[in-house]
Amino acid sequence: MTSTVLSPAFSHTLREATLDQHRAAERAPYIVALMSGELRVEAYADLLWQLHEVYRALEEVAQDVADDPLAGPFVDARLNRLPAIEHDLEALCGPSWRGQSPGPLPATLVYAASIRIAAERWPSNFVAHHYTRYLGDLSGGQVIARMLRSHYDLTDEALRMYAFEGIRGPEVKRAYRDRLDQTAWSPEQRQQLIAETAAAYDHNRAVFEQLAERHQ
Repeated sequence: MTSTVLSPAFSHTLREATLDQHRAAERAPYIVALMSGELRVEAYADLLWQLHEVYRALEEVAQDVADDPLAGPFVDARLNRLPAIEHDLEALCGPSWRGQSPGPLPATLVYAASIRIAAERWPSNFVAHHYTRYLGDLSGGQVIARMLRSHYDLTDEALRMYAFEGIRGPEVKRAYRDRLDQTAWSPEQRQQLIAETAAAYDHNRAVFEQLAERHQ
């Protein structure tokens, strides 16, 4: 009798293949300091400003790839973060928040441009950036929100970024991983997605490094 060796699900392969880059981003000194309460609340507001640029790119590209047969099914308007980020910036900075931006960091501009360029080259590259941001918000983002409440006395009115109303995080994450496993990418295309996901984590880390230079 011969035994059948099952290949690991692509969602598992993707996670394991990019784990080093993921950990390097989440353990960046800026994130460690922010989560330890060592920075000022302005440092968190600056993070939101940088994310505003990133999510604007991501959610504009989502509209462009919505009809793509492979990338389109990952687009989910319920996950959009741009309105929540703008709400939080107003809560933190006041009604004139738009005029108070310190400006996007060079790494942020590179990150946002990379999202647009990658999707132009191949629409499914969008999924790599979508995966790193939104699944992170649904998972680690909840821990971030708790730490921000604890260390910086922020209320829910300033933490809409991490509030996904009307959806159940575990169910969405499970459905997302199922979609990753079931989408008909070739082996070569899956390798491309792994490479683009690793690059997305590296872009996040670069932004955190420049935030550290500004605030530490």
